[in-house]
Amino acid sequence: MALFRLLKYSFLSIIIALAYISLQMKIVDLAYVSEKREKEIASLIEQKGDTTYKILKIKSASNIGSKLLSEKSDMRFTGSDNIVRITADLPEEEGHKGKPAVSEEDVSLVSMLTFGGKSPFKNILPNVNRR
Repeated sequence: MALFRLLKYSFLSIIIALAYISLQMKIVDLAYVSEKREKEIASLIEQKGDTTYKILKIKSASNIGSKLLSEKSDMRFTGSDNIVRITADLPEEEGHKGKPAVSEEDVSLVSMLTFGGKSPFKNILPNVNRR
Protein backbone atom coordinates (compact mmCIF):
# COMPACT_ATOMS: atom_id res chain seq x y z
CA MET A 1 0.00 0.00 0.00
CA ALA A 2 2.86 2.39 0.78
CA LEU A 3 4.45 1.61 -2.57
CA PHE A 4 1.19 2.43 -4.37
CA ARG A 5 0.91 5.76 -2.52
CA LEU A 6 4.56 6.56 -3.33
CA LEU A 7 4.00 5.83 -7.04
CA LYS A 8 0.78 7.87 -7.05
CA TYR A 9 2.46 10.96 -5.54
CA SER A 10 5.52 10.54 -7.73
CA PHE A 11 3.36 10.32 -10.87
CA LEU A 12 1.34 13.38 -9.77
CA SER A 13 4.48 15.42 -9.03
CA ILE A 14 5.97 14.43 -12.42
CA ILE A 15 2.78 15.60 -14.22
CA ILE A 16 2.79 18.94 -12.33
CA ALA A 17 6.53 19.43 -13.06
CA LEU A 18 5.99 18.72 -16.78
CA ALA A 19 3.08 21.19 -16.91
CA TYR A 20 5.21 23.84 -15.19
CA ILE A 21 8.13 23.24 -17.55
CA SER A 22 5.80 23.39 -20.56
CA LEU A 23 4.40 26.74 -19.43
CA GLN A 24 7.90 28.12 -18.85
CA MET A 25 8.96 26.99 -22.33
CA LYS A 26 5.93 28.74 -23.86
CA ILE A 27 6.83 31.94 -21.98
CA VAL A 28 10.40 31.85 -23.29
CA ASP A 29 9.16 31.09 -26.81
CA LEU A 30 6.74 34.04 -26.68
CA ALA A 31 9.57 36.27 -25.47
CA TYR A 32 11.67 35.30 -28.51
CA VAL A 33 8.72 35.87 -30.84
CA SER A 34 8.08 39.26 -29.25
CA GLU A 35 11.75 40.25 -29.62
CA LYS A 36 11.69 39.18 -33.28
CA ARG A 37 8.54 41.26 -33.92
CA GLU A 38 10.07 44.30 -32.21
CA LYS A 39 13.08 44.02 -34.51
CA GLU A 40 10.76 43.77 -37.53
CA ILE A 41 8.81 46.82 -36.33
CA ALA A 42 12.01 48.81 -35.88
CA SER A 43 13.12 47.78 -39.37
CA LEU A 44 9.75 48.80 -40.85
CA ILE A 45 9.88 52.17 -39.05
CA GLU A 46 13.33 52.77 -40.51
CA GLN A 47 12.09 51.80 -43.99
CA LYS A 48 9.12 54.16 -43.54
CA GLY A 49 11.46 57.01 -42.64
CA ASP A 50 13.66 56.30 -45.67
CA THR A 51 10.64 56.12 -47.97
CA THR A 52 9.19 59.35 -46.55
CA TYR A 53 12.53 61.09 -47.06
CA LYS A 54 12.70 59.88 -50.66
CA ILE A 55 9.13 61.03 -51.37
CA LEU A 56 9.78 64.46 -49.84
CA LYS A 57 13.02 64.72 -51.81
CA ILE A 58 11.17 63.98 -55.06
CA LYS A 59 8.44 66.50 -54.17
CA SER A 60 10.95 69.19 -53.15
CA ALA A 61 11.06 72.49 -54.97
CA SER A 62 14.72 72.06 -55.93
CA ASN A 63 14.04 68.68 -57.53
CA ILE A 64 10.99 69.98 -59.39
CA GLY A 65 12.94 73.09 -60.45
CA SER A 66 15.86 71.06 -61.75
CA LYS A 67 13.48 68.89 -63.76
CA LEU A 68 11.68 71.98 -65.01
CA LEU A 69 14.91 73.60 -66.15
CA SER A 70 16.38 70.47 -67.72
CA GLU A 71 16.84 70.56 -71.46
CA LYS A 72 14.66 67.50 -72.07
CA SER A 73 11.67 68.88 -70.16
CA ASP A 74 8.53 70.07 -71.95
CA MET A 75 7.58 72.18 -68.94
CA ARG A 76 8.13 75.94 -69.07
CA PHE A 77 7.54 78.88 -66.74
CA THR A 78 4.24 80.64 -67.40
CA GLY A 79 4.16 84.04 -69.03
CA SER A 80 2.42 87.08 -67.58
CA ASP A 81 -0.33 86.70 -70.19
CA ASN A 82 -1.41 83.41 -68.54
CA ILE A 83 -1.98 84.90 -65.07
CA VAL A 84 -5.66 85.16 -64.16
CA ARG A 85 -6.84 88.18 -62.21
CA ILE A 86 -10.03 87.84 -60.17
CA THR A 87 -12.28 90.11 -58.11
CA ALA A 88 -15.11 89.20 -55.80
CA ASP A 89 -17.95 91.06 -54.09
CA LEU A 90 -19.53 90.31 -50.73
CA PRO A 91 -23.15 89.27 -50.80
CA GLU A 92 -25.22 92.19 -49.65
CA GLU A 93 -25.71 91.78 -45.93
CA GLU A 94 -26.65 94.10 -43.15
CA GLY A 95 -23.80 96.54 -42.56
CA HIS A 96 -21.84 95.51 -45.67
CA LYS A 97 -24.05 96.75 -48.49
CA GLY A 98 -22.04 97.51 -51.59
CA LYS A 99 -18.68 96.97 -49.87
CA PRO A 100 -16.42 94.76 -51.98
CA ALA A 101 -14.81 91.72 -50.36
CA VAL A 102 -11.50 92.48 -52.01
CA SER A 103 -10.01 95.87 -52.69
CA GLU A 104 -11.34 97.52 -55.78
CA GLU A 105 -8.11 97.02 -57.70
CA ASP A 106 -7.57 93.65 -59.35
CA VAL A 107 -5.65 91.20 -57.20
CA SER A 108 -3.52 88.59 -58.94
CA LEU A 109 -3.39 85.02 -57.69
CA VAL A 110 0.28 85.43 -56.91
CA SER A 111 -0.35 88.35 -54.55
CA MET A 112 -3.00 86.30 -52.72
CA LEU A 113 -0.37 83.73 -51.86
CA THR A 114 2.19 86.15 -50.46
CA PHE A 115 2.80 86.38 -46.74
CA GLY A 116 3.81 90.00 -46.46
CA GLY A 117 1.77 93.12 -46.97
CA LYS A 118 -1.92 93.75 -46.73
CA SER A 119 -4.27 90.80 -47.09
CA PRO A 120 -6.84 91.13 -49.90
CA PHE A 121 -9.23 88.95 -47.88
CA LYS A 122 -9.27 91.11 -44.77
CA ASN A 123 -12.96 92.01 -44.99
CA ILE A 124 -14.37 88.68 -46.19
CA LEU A 125 -15.26 87.36 -42.71
CA PRO A 126 -15.91 90.48 -40.64
CA ASN A 127 -17.76 88.67 -37.79
CA VAL A 128 -14.97 86.20 -37.02
CA ASN A 129 -13.08 86.83 -33.79
CA ARG A 130 -9.38 87.07 -34.59
CA ARG A 131 -6.83 86.18 -31.96
